[in-house]
Amino acid sequence: RGMPITLSIVAIEVGRRLGVPIVGIGMPAHFVIRHATDELFADPFGSGIIYSRDGIVEQWQRRTQGDHLPESALAPTSTRHVMLRVVNNLSVSLTADPEIADPRLFRLAGICGRLPEFAADPARWRRALRHWN
Repeated sequence: RGMPITLSIVAIEVGRRLGVPIVGIGMPAHFVIRHATDELFADPFGSGIIYSRDGIVEQWQRRTQGDHLPESALAPTSTRHVMLRVVNNLSVSLTADPEIADPRLFRLAGICGRLPEFAADPARWRRALRHWN
């Protein structure tokens, strides 16, 4: 259970501690992991199956109903982009119901205010934090 990206982060860190180089792969609409030097992919959110390159593309197509996965979508994702994706997932989750005043939004709004990728949308945070005005 969990979010694919957070489960992937756990797998990356466990791999690091065990000396197994694992990288995150930020495909559109899904996040998986790959051995850093081999073409072996895994979906920590899935059943634990190890996939080839073709296999992970087929799995992505089934999951998303997508027909074309760009080659760049299978490249390792930088640490910053992993962090931005986690922050974005949190913001979507915590603002999904506009009637719920989640106190975690204060901390998240502070984080997003420091990130240029999110700071450009202050109206979103005003809407999310309106319950405390």
